[in-house]
Amino acid sequence: MTAAVVAELSAMGVAVVCSTPGKIRLTVDAGEVPAEAVAIARDHKPALLAHLRPNCRPHNNPANYIDTPAPGRPGWIRTTCRVCGRFVGYRQNAGR
Repeated sequence: MTAAVVAELSAMGVAVVCSTPGKIRLTVDAGEVPAEAVAIARDHKPALLAHLRPNCRPHNNPANYIDTPAPGRPGWIRTTCRVCGRFVGYRQNAGR
């Protein structure tokens, strides 16, 4: 279920990270984090904290990537981990 919450937030353009133990942080590429995303994260905070382990190994598996166009970076894709919600990186869009 937590992976579904991370995927839902990613679909809104929101990345969830656990930078400090016991806290989650929501980030977006541009603008403010939508209020709906804040409410979803608040409702699922304990499960998200348990899900966002600092040792997520699935980053190496492209099947776990959520790719979205990178605003302000034409020809680039922003990649987020479907498992933990962390930002993986930017890469060039091969089909541009």
